[in-house]
Formats: sequence, C-alpha cells, structure tokens
Amino acid sequence: MRMLSLLSGLRFVSLWDIFTYHRRIYLLFLFFLLNAFCVCKAQLKTATVFADHMVLQRRMKVPVWGSAKPGDKVTISYNNVSAAATADEKGYWIGYLDPMEAQSQEKT
Repeated sequence: MRMLSLLSGLRFVSLWDIFTYHRRIYLLFLFFLLNAFCVCKAQLKTATVFADHMVLQRRMKVPVWGSAKPGDKVTISYNNVSAAATADEKGYWIGYLDPMEAQSQEKT
C-alpha cells in the first residue's frame, strides 16, 4: 500500500505532451526569428556595388538603387546633385543623378 501511494504522485508523460511542449518552443523561436528578419529588412540600404573607391561615369545619368520599406521616399545626394525615388511594393527603389563633370578630388 505504501508503494502504491508513492507511485500515485508520479505523472507519466506521453509523446503528445512532449510534442506539444517542443512545438510551443519551436513556434516561439520562429516568431522571434521572423520578427527580427522583418526589422532588419526594413532598413534603408543601397546596393552593394556602391562602396569605397568606386568611379562614376562622367556626363551620363548615374543610376542609384537599393531597398527600403515599401512606400518610403528616398533622397539621393552626391556632389551637390540630388534625386528622389519612392520604394515600390517590394521595397526596391531607383533614382538617377544628373550628369556630372569629371573631378580629381575624392567625394562622398
């Protein structure tokens, strides 16, 4: 009788309980992962081709592109020349800087 009372306090865990517990952890992890991805994707970025020491073609329109949140307005400025663009429904944008003359000094 004593042995039976000790065993009555034990709870047997079924496979369904284990699956449900792990499923909750998995869904919680997935929620935080997707949330972090959405926050990272929402940042304004230019394409990777725009980097240090790049050279622009003189006397031609210069396309500048990248990504942002859908609908965001983007202003591009370089060497006192500016252009505006709006991100499309996928978040991509492109703007064109007016033609410029050649320069010997570095610009940012």
